[in-house]
Amino acid sequence: RRREHKLPARSRRDGRTGRWNRRYLMERLEHELAVARRSQRPLSLVLLDLDHFKQVNDRHGHAAGDRVLTEAARALQTCIRDIDHLGRYGGEEFVILLPFCDTDMAMAIAERCRRQVETLRIEVDGIRIPVTSSFGVTTLPVGTLCAGDALTHSADLGLYRAKAEGRNRVVWMPLTETMAP
Repeated sequence: RRREHKLPARSRRDGRTGRWNRRYLMERLEHELAVARRSQRPLSLVLLDLDHFKQVNDRHGHAAGDRVLTEAARALQTCIRDIDHLGRYGGEEFVILLPFCDTDMAMAIAERCRRQVETLRIEVDGIRIPVTSSFGVTTLPVGTLCAGDALTHSADLGLYRAKAEGRNRVVWMPLTETMAP
């Protein structure tokens, strides 16, 4: 019975990082959207990507890449509030859901996360692996109706802009009306 009880909780976790997995995060996003609508409070979403992660795997091996993912997830977790939700979106991408969080606060949290990841000191065979990350941030304004897909799409556009502007930065992307259902 104990194993059966633990199974649902484990199925929500990413096996590599121990953080929430994408499926659970998307369920959580829909829940947080409903709460934001009812409470008339903002909801922010951060999508981030570890810069040049493929090069880490290619140069240092997948074990080093796994270590970078794990350490980055641990670093990100230290920068968010207890009510926030951090999870692995896929590959080297992470999502942070920020309930009751306006744009200014979301940008500050994302910047704190960016700086924390940048300070990671990961060494493999005596070689330091630099780790940086790029962030896209978006906020659901109070009273706005939208689907979770629109919010993640908006944050993804911000992430792409951060990458295009040189990486290792935080970019805010407004949720446009064309993305609303």
